Formats: sequence, structure tokens, C-alpha cells
Amino acid sequence: PNESSILFDATNSNLSTYIANLGVTHRIGYNIRMNPLGSITGSYNEIFPNSKLKVELDSEFPLALGVDGLILSDTIAFSMNSTRLNDFMTAEAMELHLSSTNAFPIQMGISMEFLDETNNLLQSIPTEIILRSSLDGSLDPMDNMYKASSKSVVAMTTELLEFLPTTKKIVIKAHLQTNASLMQPTPVAIPSNASLYFESFLKLTTKNTLK
Repeated sequence: PNESSILFDATNSNLSTYIANLGVTHRIGYNIRMNPLGSITGSYNEIFPNSKLKVELDSEFPLALGVDGLILSDTIAFSMNSTRLNDFMTAEAMELHLSSTNAFPIQMGISMEFLDETNNLLQSIPTEIILRSSLDGSLDPMDNMYKASSKSVVAMTTELLEFLPTTKKIVIKAHLQTNASLMQPTPVAIPSNASLYFESFLKLTTKNTLK
């Protein structure tokens, strides 16, 4: 038995064009040349009636991306009942707490926009929340993947609190950057089971008077 690995890239094939025009159905063809090195193998270059040839082909297409300022956004509906609204209006301070685990080798900055029912911008939170790249994290022995955990706290302004009663939508944007220290984005390999997990909560500080 013999096992060989062949690397196809932009220097020895049209792989870049193939991926750029990737279709739904693919057909792979190949030719097999018997004894390509000539008569230097002694008597091991003969074919007999019961000779068999079996070829198994296994292909991998590792993904590498380089991004510079790519923005992914998601819009979620937002509403508050009267009790919760009263808590917000009487709050002296409010903080957004975010915990995340990033298994992508891409640094992300999170920003938020608060819209009314006609999609007019009321207030926004700039890119203050930074999710570290997994390359800046540590190896998780459970799945042998690098992961970076982050915790962030963002203070909500009083102006934002005033607009919450009329806020109907929140747009969350992720600003992706593979390597913020370089002028050009560096392509990085993306693990097939990479994931991004985060959870958040709001912390309210209210003033209560006891009589």
C-alpha cells in the first residue's frame, strides 16, 4: 500500500478560479500511469490476470480568510412592559455586561444601534466591546481548539436611557479584523468546528428610600 498527499494551490492549479465559481455538482477525473519510474523496480512491475488496483481519494478544503473591517449585523426586536420600563426610568446607572468565548482566529469589535419603529437611529454604542481572537487564547483540551474568553462592561449613558421607551429594534454589529496590527489582513485558517458563544445581561443601579 502507498499513501501520497498532493497539495493544490494557486501556483500549480486553477484552484482559486474553481472555488470562486464553485457549482452544485462536481466531477473529479484522474489518470493512473503504471510504473512511472521505468524498469528500475526489478520484477515488481508485472501485471497478472488476478492483479488489482484500488484507489481511495480523500480531499480536504481548509478555509483561510483575511478580513479588514468586515461587518456582520443582526437586528432584534425590543420592547419593555410597564414594570420594566419604570425600573429603567428610575435607574441611576445601567451597565451592559458581556461574557464571550471566541473559537474563531478573528478579532471582533461589537457595536450597537438603537432604532425606533420606523428604523430611525436614536442612539448608538460605539465599538467598545472587543472579543479577542482565539489565537490570543489558550488550548481547550476537551476539543483541542484554541479559544479566547473575554468579559466586558459598558456603561450606558443617561441619553440612551431616555430613548429606551421608544426603542423598538436593536442592531448588533460585529466588526471583524484578522490582524489589527498589520496594514494588510493576514489570511488565517478557520477550524471546521469553530464557534462564537456569548451571553449578556443588564445591571441596574437604583436609589431606594426607606421611610
